[in-house]
Order: sequence, then C-alpha cells, then structure tokens
Amino acid sequence: MKVKDFGWKTLSIAQALIIVIVLIVSWSPKSHYPSLVQSGTLDFPNTTAGLSSDLTMTVTGAVLGDCVLVGPADASVSSNGCYMGWVSATNTVSVRYLNNSLLAGVNPTSGVFKILVFK
Repeated sequence: MKVKDFGWKTLSIAQALIIVIVLIVSWSPKSHYPSLVQSGTLDFPNTTAGLSSDLTMTVTGAVLGDCVLVGPADASVSSNGCYMGWVSATNTVSVRYLNNSLLAGVNPTSGVFKILVFK
C-alpha cells in the first residue's frame, strides 16, 4: 500500500519546540489581559509579633476588585513574614506585611517593591 504524500514537511523536535515557544509567547497574558505595573520603595515599620503593617502605593488605573501581585525586594523578605496587596481605593494599592512570628517584632528592610495589577 502506497502512502499519499501531501507535501507536508516533517519537523525536527527543535523546530517544533520553537513553534510552540513562539505560540506561547505570542499568547502571553500580557498581550491579552491588561495590567498595570508600578514600582517604588516601601519602608515598613517595626511590626509587632503576630500583627501586620500596611503601606500604600499609587498605581494609576487601579480600581477596587482588581487582582494584585506584590513583588518584594529580596532584602525585604524575612523568614517569618509575607506580603500581600489589594486595591484599597481608586489608583491606590495597599501592601500589607504580615509578621507571622509569635515571639518577636520584625522590622523589614526597606526596598523597591514591584506591584502588578491585573485588570
């Protein structure tokens, strides 16, 4: 039995991988979902054990209900704390440092934080 040749080229694994990568990059969330990016220095105060501290950053275009991703500076990350963010008012993102230690206060190091708001 003879196989009909449709003239299709057989791709190598490397060629197929390049095509897949190009398709993924061309359909990235950045190209399909509007987002806002802002960075700025945040200097959280000494935060009592088990409590939290809030600071704000202006992110023009942010509205209540938008999703927020916080990228803290590496030096600002403590072993027993974490950061979270939310849009607390139009054009304003609140960033909260949570001190999960129940024994000691923590004063996170000041650093440049990147805020990403998904519309």
